[in-house]
Amino acid sequence: MKPIAIEEQLRETVKEVLSTVTAANSPTIFKLIQTEQGYKIVEEMIINKVCLENISVSATIPHLEREL
Repeated sequence: MKPIAIEEQLRETVKEVLSTVTAANSPTIFKLIQTEQGYKIVEEMIINKVCLENISVSATIPHLEREL
């Protein structure tokens, strides 16, 4: 698989997971992703965690919520 295709697939997975985030389950992340800039920041943080810590995209959400 080409590196670009992997990145696109990862970003699509991030988008799907972030679409399930609510103010009730992850209020800080929810607030951030309401703007394009905030979304991009959260997206990059998730991608970094996935790559560096080898955890799933959905598993990064509670980790990031605690860190933020």
